[in-house]
Amino acid sequence: METRELRILNWNIRGIMSSALCLSNILDSKKPDVAVICEHKLSNPNLTFLDSIHSDYKAYPSRLTTDVTNTVAKKKKKDLIQFV
Repeated sequence: METRELRILNWNIRGIMSSALCLSNILDSKKPDVAVICEHKLSNPNLTFLDSIHSDYKAYPSRLTTDVTNTVAKKKKKDLIQFV
């Protein structure tokens, strides 16, 4: 059985709208397979914004409460296991 490294980025971010460029740069430099982003102030209409941050990642937003959004972004690869 072949083993592979799985890179996971976890960030409790404050203000994804103003930190999108920084997040994109981190995704470029660290190249995580999965990025988990916790954002407390992202409203429902802005959830589609998450897909525009980096073209190599797809966002899967999840509302835990009315004011917390956890997002799992995974690389767009067929062989990657989805942990959502």
